[in-house]
Amino acid sequence: MAENKHIVYVYLLYSMSHNTDCGNENVFIAKVHKKLGDLSVPCTHGPKFHNNPDLDAVNYDEFFNANKKEINQDIVVLDNNTTLKGSSLPVLYNICKSKNIPVVACPHGNRDFESYKISKRIGILYDYSFVFGKKEFKHLHDRKNKNRLILGGIPSNDKLCKYNKSKEYILVITGLADPSHSSGQTSGMKVFTEKEFYELKLLEMAEKHNCRIIIKNKYKYRYPTSYLRDKLSNLPVSIIDHIDDDNELIAGSKFVISAPSTLSFKPIQIGIPTVVLNGYGMTGNFYDFAGFVKCNYKSVIDAIDKQNCIQTEFISSSIEGGLDFNSTDIYIDNITKLVRKVEHD
Repeated sequence: MAENKHIVYVYLLYSMSHNTDCGNENVFIAKVHKKLGDLSVPCTHGPKFHNNPDLDAVNYDEFFNANKKEINQDIVVLDNNTTLKGSSLPVLYNICKSKNIPVVACPHGNRDFESYKISKRIGILYDYSFVFGKKEFKHLHDRKNKNRLILGGIPSNDKLCKYNKSKEYILVITGLADPSHSSGQTSGMKVFTEKEFYELKLLEMAEKHNCRIIIKNKYKYRYPTSYLRDKLSNLPVSIIDHIDDDNELIAGSKFVISAPSTLSFKPIQIGIPTVVLNGYGMTGNFYDFAGFVKCNYKSVIDAIDKQNCIQTEFISSSIEGGLDFNSTDIYIDNITKLVRKVEHD
């Protein structure tokens, strides 16, 4: 394992810094901080992130330059291969480049291939980027980046194979769940509201299958909402924003109805019948998934009924290590290879 060979040093930046107030998400962030403390991982917290690009760029320019001497690791791993306004990541990248430190980024999540600008960011924000699997590599590689994209899978899904599937509830995973949030990058995406809830006859489904309904809202601290909770307040439905263990949540479901989401891969990997709703998020890897359907009762029921085995071909092409649940080892092996490459150059 990498931790036995290298010292892992963590920079907690932007919303992950203890200097930034992230509302309800502070609970999750505090748990990350505690876990790092329990493991005695050395950490440095960045300045407060204001979500003001001009102000944040000044603060993070100063932060990276002030820490320039301390940035002398064998490799830098970014947890996000997209951009964040005001993040000053080009400053960090140039510091690393001047010291011959490779920078590798990790996928931000399931994204539409057409708008996934990895090629434009290579050589500006990072040197390499992990991708989920062969499918993403096929759609995203070009002459510039074909040797810069690394198959990695989704390491956080590896532990799924250790959970018992209890079939206790119908799990609905939303993308957008408040009409007022459908703007900017999310404009054009459909919103899962009470209209969809009733159109899918979820109460009838729950009665037929003798199970509960849980709705997992996608929570963003800058865009809190109680819209769906208010609209369904008189119904026997549990709505949650935060969960300590999303693997446990997934494993407990009888079947899953989800917006296109990175979370949607989890039930598919462990063979839980899964429906991904077309139009309710970025299509990305799900364009060829058997359960990728329109949001209507008949399409959803038909897709659930037809899934009587693990979608081996889909998993194999979409998630490196997804069938054997060994994406973590794949990540570590590839990071180690990058370090050795620099040592030998």
